[in-house]
Amino acid sequence: MTDAPILPQPLFRPSDIRRSGRESRRAPPLRLPSTEQGLRYALAYWSATLRSLCGGHRVQPGNAQRYRTRLHLSSALLQRWHDLFADGRGAVPKGCPLLVSQSVGTLLVARLFADLGVNLRHVLHLSHAISHPLGTAPALAATRLLLSCRLLHCVRMGVDSVLLVVQTRVGDETAGRCVAVAEDGFLVRCVPTHDVAAAEADRTAMRSVLTGRRRGCAIDPEAPGAMHAHIPIAPDAAQRYGRVAGDLNPVRGGGLLGWVMGAGTPVVQGMYLRNRVVRELAAWGCALDRLTITFKNPVQVGQTLLLARLDDRFEVSTQSGVLVALGEC
Repeated sequence: MTDAPILPQPLFRPSDIRRSGRESRRAPPLRLPSTEQGLRYALAYWSATLRSLCGGHRVQPGNAQRYRTRLHLSSALLQRWHDLFADGRGAVPKGCPLLVSQSVGTLLVARLFADLGVNLRHVLHLSHAISHPLGTAPALAATRLLLSCRLLHCVRMGVDSVLLVVQTRVGDETAGRCVAVAEDGFLVRCVPTHDVAAAEADRTAMRSVLTGRRRGCAIDPEAPGAMHAHIPIAPDAAQRYGRVAGDLNPVRGGGLLGWVMGAGTPVVQGMYLRNRVVRELAAWGCALDRLTITFKNPVQVGQTLLLARLDDRFEVSTQSGVLVALGEC
């Protein structure tokens, strides 16, 4: 590891990307199941996912709408989330903002990608940024949620790739207020030339992506003021997280369907790693009103990661020193 004082930067910041003025069409609210509704959820997920995996590959922002749905967070679903991230040290720390709305959030994004014409084989989740405008307490207290998902930007990244920036707003329907705003960046490769040409041009976003992909470890976990923790990734972590969060993408590997879809060694979902990091940061007493995380390399199951934090910056690396994620809180 190097001691160079390089500040980690996300692959994109919302303020760095020019607003196009294009507004997604508002669709009627969708009635989507949560993962508690087993078979209904699986049918809803696979109807959108298989449509994407088995179809062609386009990126057509004109087909995007603003997708909305409701979610009632039952005590049983919340307990499943907390059980998932509890470990030998005990329960999830009080005030830890796990992204418990992700089950229906996953369905909204899957629907968005299907309508765009995107084939999930060519999608890489690059980054996630979330802010809680009223602090984390109102977000943690809300149980009747209204989620709204839309495509913010489609940015040209190369001769055959674009960056999709997807915004998800989470509202407390009972209180009538927004409690969280998330923006996720997805790199889509192998895009037809005419679709790339129609995307927004933004050199700042392109430089940010390239710089982030080239970054190495910059935080010395033994430096004065630094903190560190080890994060073991269980062999069944991807499957367990998929059952709770609803992210069942077979391209991640594991099982016969993953093999058929051409997946290699099983890897965990980026948002699983996000929640593991948030759990550790909460245990350290970090303020988590906002969080930005950039996913740099895939995380294979069965290994142990190192989380290092210095001030408001953090990095996640493998035991061999390969940086897999970095961010700020």
